[in-house]
Amino acid sequence: MSKKSSIQYQFMQSINKCFNPGDSKRSDRANPLVDSHTKIYSYAARKELITTAFDFAKFLKQEYQVKNLKEITPDMSQAFLDKKAATDECKHITIKQYQSRLNKLEKVCSNHVRGPLNFMKGVRAPEYADKSKKRDIVLHKNEYKMLCSIPTKSKAQIGLKLAYQFGLRESELVKLKPFDIKSNVLRIVDSKGGKTREVPIVTKEQKKVLQEFKKECPNGLQMRTGSISKWMNRASKKLGLERINQSDSKIHAARKAYSQREYLRLRQEGKTHKEAWGEVSENLGHGRDRMALFRVYNPEL
Repeated sequence: MSKKSSIQYQFMQSINKCFNPGDSKRSDRANPLVDSHTKIYSYAARKELITTAFDFAKFLKQEYQVKNLKEITPDMSQAFLDKKAATDECKHITIKQYQSRLNKLEKVCSNHVRGPLNFMKGVRAPEYADKSKKRDIVLHKNEYKMLCSIPTKSKAQIGLKLAYQFGLRESELVKLKPFDIKSNVLRIVDSKGGKTREVPIVTKEQKKVLQEFKKECPNGLQMRTGSISKWMNRASKKLGLERINQSDSKIHAARKAYSQREYLRLRQEGKTHKEAWGEVSENLGHGRDRMALFRVYNPEL
């Protein structure tokens, strides 16, 4: 097969035919006579589509020996997405991007052959990718340090430090006051379910954060629930922390980091798995007997 007749070349022809960098997307959308879905308006969008098209072409050649655009079926497209979703590196957000680009590719290819190509009909993001929650992401030490070093006047940064060092929920952080700090414990009042608990103050890092909290927040953080997560979201984007951006719950990522550190510390002290996790689970605001939660809070151990 010549290079010019390959499926990759046909994809390239289709994309280039629909590439209109000087046109206005906004004007085209307002014009009922123009189908903006078959046009590519920017060099960046063209580059992204070519990358996906070439990846798809390689898959089609290896798995199905496809030679023509009209031979591509929905089953082949679904198999491509399924294969991508099966890799550890390919997160749900990436799968959705692949799906979106394949939808666009179908439209530009249909425009090129002057007939409908339905290779994306009924194709969906794989269920196991679609249902995967980003609450299994743990805030790593280097990411924590980057978030702590970013210049800001927001008290949310102190909230993050407290969450990371003590495993607190955001609803607990916004209620916390300096007088809740006792000699060797941090008292959490009116927590989930109206419960009260005490989290041990053990490390130098914990003591340092509490000193900062007392100095900078004499009346508490004075923030609403959700404000700390929103700050973390903005800061993560600014710092390019893509992994943290994908997390459904930024504070939960910090709670998991505390859980893993504290569990390992207790194990090093000689405590059994059941004893160590029992203490950590209690510190997190759960019961000592919640053994099923170990894997939830410690996905990297």
